[in-house]
Amino acid sequence: MVQLRTLSTRPPESLRELLRTIASEGAPAARELAGSFLAMEGSEEYRSMLSSAEKATRLWSSASPAGEISTTSTFQLAELVSEVSTIYLMVDEEQLTVDAGFLRVMVGCVIDALTRGKHLPRPKHEVLLLLDEAAALGSLEPLERGVV
Repeated sequence: MVQLRTLSTRPPESLRELLRTIASEGAPAARELAGSFLAMEGSEEYRSMLSSAEKATRLWSSASPAGEISTTSTFQLAELVSEVSTIYLMVDEEQLTVDAGFLRVMVGCVIDALTRGKHLPRPKHEVLLLLDEAAALGSLEPLERGVV
């Protein structure tokens, strides 16, 4: 998310050059997407998408707490399935509303990792996911369906 924010808040010429590079050298899906962004450049839709990306990733600014703790990591979420691990995501009760976006992304990433790992050999200990104040996360469809 920090990387997305960094890329989407580049100055216009720098973003344009990045999109051109991706459109000519990226993987096929990335080339297609970059090409469509370049084709929209200057349109109201393009400006709206950049504005939405800026607002949605504000929490992940490199100077913010979420940006600082997620810039680098030695931990892989897949380890939750392959070995005994513990993760604590703790937010002051007064900050729940402010940090709900961060929590949604992190819990969503954990759920995705657990879902991807469900076809791996069963670990010695089952994964236990405890969520207190889950209502603060808002609607998370995988949780509602009980996917994991």
